[in-house]
Amino acid sequence: MTKVPRLLDTFTPNHYNLTLDLTRAEEKEFSGTVIISGESTSESISLHSKGLTIQSATIDNQPADVSFGEFDELRLSQPNLENGKHTIHINFSGNITDAMHGLYPCYFTHDGVKKQLFATQFESHHAREVFPCVDEPAAKAEYDLTLITRPEITVLGNMPVKKQKKMAILSRRHLRKHHE
Repeated sequence: MTKVPRLLDTFTPNHYNLTLDLTRAEEKEFSGTVIISGESTSESISLHSKGLTIQSATIDNQPADVSFGEFDELRLSQPNLENGKHTIHINFSGNITDAMHGLYPCYFTHDGVKKQLFATQFESHHAREVFPCVDEPAAKAEYDLTLITRPEITVLGNMPVKKQKKMAILSRRHLRKHHE
């Protein structure tokens, strides 16, 4: 039997500041940024990431080398990285699939009109499909979540809203006209 390494044994996250940009959700794409505070006991920091494209990563505001291992492992390293408290910043993107886990669409008809909504399923080992994290049940941490959506989108959650701000998203064409 294959033993899957527990990432929590080498990096313990205590806070995630996660921003997900869902303005391209209709095209089945999303992007995001996650800032993770935690403590490492290894020369590298390992997180879970499945099907995500990593655009950039830093550890303590310094560029990190990115590599991938078995079992959906994303490894971040720097020369002379020491044990202790660290802050990780990762920019990433991904695709929304119909698999009913991670971030996925649900389809329904209302008053004869076909519609869709987007839902999440993060139970054991599916959060890694939406953002880099330590995706293990024992890895408890606090989260701040920011969702960027089009103004007409309604967002529902299972926690009270800390802050809400509606912003108009201007098209590139509109921006060019504004700046001419």
